[in-house]
Amino acid sequence: MFTLPTTLTSIGNNAFQDCQNLAGTLHIPSGVTYLGNYAFSDCYHFTGLLNIPASIGTIGSYVFESCYNLGVLSFRKGLLPLAHMLLCIVMD
Repeated sequence: MFTLPTTLTSIGNNAFQDCQNLAGTLHIPSGVTYLGNYAFSDCYHFTGLLNIPASIGTIGSYVFESCYNLGVLSFRKGLLPLAHMLLCIVMD
């Protein structure tokens, strides 16, 4: 399990892009309100659970581009209008 600091408020553009060692479960803290463009793109080996907290209000473009092996993506119901930014890109 990979846990980010609880004081984190945003995940910027390209923050984890090409992070080939990202595996297992990734817990994004509840204080994070923004996922930047390409934040997790090209993380080919990430196969675990990614929990997107209810605090997320803004999602950039291509956040999960080329994450072909993404296991389970969990996010709040109210985030559904933005889900196309998450889900269709995974199947890229």
